Amino acid sequence: MARLVILDAADLPIMRQWQAVSRQERMAAPADIVFKEFLVKRGDAHLPLLDKLYPAEGMAPEG
Repeated sequence: MARLVILDAADLPIMRQWQAVSRQERMAAPADIVFKEFLVKRGDAHLPLLDKLYPAEGMAPEG
């Protein structure tokens, strides 16, 4: 049986801003509503604090 593992890879995952979106013409399911409330109230507590987002140290910009 396959198992989830944490990969020990430098500079991963690449952290960026995340957006929660929903379709305006559809009625939101109860799970959608609760999840969005969770993101607004406590979502930031589950994101790591980073000194910088990108590029990784030692990587020169292309160009």
